[in-house]
Amino acid sequence: MCRRSSAIAYRRPTPEAFDDLDRTELARRYGRAAAYQEEASESATFWLKLCGLLLVLSLSVLLAAYTLSQVTSRDSARRILSRAIPEITDFDHAFAAHYDELQSAASSPSGAAGVKLVSYPVQVTLKPVDVINRSPAEVRQTLLQRTSDTVYESGINAFSRDGRPVKLGSSGVFSGPWAFSKALSVLNPGTYRKLVSVTKIALAVAAVLGLIIVLLGREYNRIVVFAMALLFAAVPGLVVGGIVWLGVQVVFGTSSDPLIGGTSDIMRDVAWYVVLSYLIYIALSIGLVILGFLIERVSDMVATGRDPAHGREYRRT
Repeated sequence: MCRRSSAIAYRRPTPEAFDDLDRTELARRYGRAAAYQEEASESATFWLKLCGLLLVLSLSVLLAAYTLSQVTSRDSARRILSRAIPEITDFDHAFAAHYDELQSAASSPSGAAGVKLVSYPVQVTLKPVDVINRSPAEVRQTLLQRTSDTVYESGINAFSRDGRPVKLGSSGVFSGPWAFSKALSVLNPGTYRKLVSVTKIALAVAAVLGLIIVLLGREYNRIVVFAMALLFAAVPGLVVGGIVWLGVQVVFGTSSDPLIGGTSDIMRDVAWYVVLSYLIYIALSIGLVILGFLIERVSDMVATGRDPAHGREYRRT
């Protein structure tokens, strides 16, 4: 805890002589009021430390849940999947080879209900308006976004030809198909909704603990206290995100398998998003620490200037 060091204390500090005395001796020497004050001060300090520890834990959960909810939202997942799908599905080769067929199908009466890209592993339907009078780059982007949305909603089952759930068969743990399936199980609406719920609960808990700390820690610099709690909560997340990013680089970084390469792209983008987010949290906490000390310094200067005893010279008579 960061106790204020102002020139005018908010309450009278406990004498150092109290530290080595038990309650009975303290009451005998200084009176019962001093004993009660010392006991109340120790009790408040205990609860303040406990609430501070719980605040760090709740902030850790809050930051993790909030960050992962952001990266698993539809917009973020679409950007991540849009970068990985071309490598996994050989998207560009299939699009270039069958683009003319896609244009012809969209222009024919039979294509009014929608057209699909031939030999493409994901069943995505485009409306004729998405194809006709559009540049190849625009059609490609639209098809890629629709593919990302389908994969986001259905996961690995988006690659099913007959609508049945996709089975990995004999693929073992840490294999390419297993890693791809696990990566897609993170980027889906169900995971996003669960993380949002956890974020709300953690935010409520952190708010209650913060209020308790405000009430108990009147003699402390509360801006610095909250900033340090945020810093302690953010550092482990940064370390974990960095380890995951490096682990993906080491394990999957040199693979020539398109499925493993695309999976590593997904996992690397998620880990990098986490790393950048936690760097922002740490920068914010450091900024708040500096702000807290500056405010305390200014408050000390103002309080010292208003002190009637400031600047007076006392002489012995």
